[in-house]
Amino acid sequence: MLCDVRHSLTTACATALLLSATMAQAGSYLQSEGDLNYSIGVGYLSASREWDNRGELQRLPCRNDYLYNSHYLEYGYSYYYTLFGGTNLAQSKCGAEDTTGVGDVRVGLRGRLDQTRNHRAWQLELNIPTSDDESGRTRLGCGVVGLAGSVARKDDVSARLTVGAEAGLQLWDAPLLHQVEGRLSASGAIGELSQSRWNWNAGLSGHVPLEAQDNNPDASLSDCGTQGKSLRGSLALGYRVASGKYLECGNSLGLWGVDTTKRVGFFCGYSHRWKR
Repeated sequence: MLCDVRHSLTTACATALLLSATMAQAGSYLQSEGDLNYSIGVGYLSASREWDNRGELQRLPCRNDYLYNSHYLEYGYSYYYTLFGGTNLAQSKCGAEDTTGVGDVRVGLRGRLDQTRNHRAWQLELNIPTSDDESGRTRLGCGVVGLAGSVARKDDVSARLTVGAEAGLQLWDAPLLHQVEGRLSASGAIGELSQSRWNWNAGLSGHVPLEAQDNNPDASLSDCGTQGKSLRGSLALGYRVASGKYLECGNSLGLWGVDTTKRVGFFCGYSHRWKR
């Protein structure tokens, strides 16, 4: 159960870190029929430099800051399907520019790839814009409709180590570009397995556009259908408060990129699951 709750929260936090702008981390966990999981998180993203089209770091004209409060729900519709949805309340700043409001709304469906084994899943997610703002550096969401499809799995390598892999395709309405995205993850318990309430979670994610387009809008901190390429890492520490209740805090960091910002992010979240 600890692994299950941890995975739900990690999914929510990862989604928030991508500013409602990319495929939510598909994850491989499905809620049990009738169960409801709610996650709330707060976080901060910032960037003062970006990688240019040669992969060299350059100063941005202003520092980009993004504060957010994420809300995310998952519901076990049946043994085979889980419904989910979420959004962010956010503030985006760049110099004198400042925008506050609601980010894009994400809704989706997750299903089993294997009817007899857990942690094998596919996912479809629809990104619904709350505004058509394409101003770039201070936008709160993508501003256009997007559809993402992905598959994911997790495996226990040992009693102390679980590894996972995810891959997906994002399709965006014009002028944004279609992208592929992938993620590798690892997690494990801290301390004695029979008594441990603590665990760690690390991830490595990247995205690449399917085509190049010189006049693509500036994507600021988000990954909304940009012409950029990126590789980012994350590390989080979690604590099981009680059965079905979980806290997690962590950070993310841009490791490499082309035509994208070198951003750093911090987040904390709480997850609560109600069983039928």
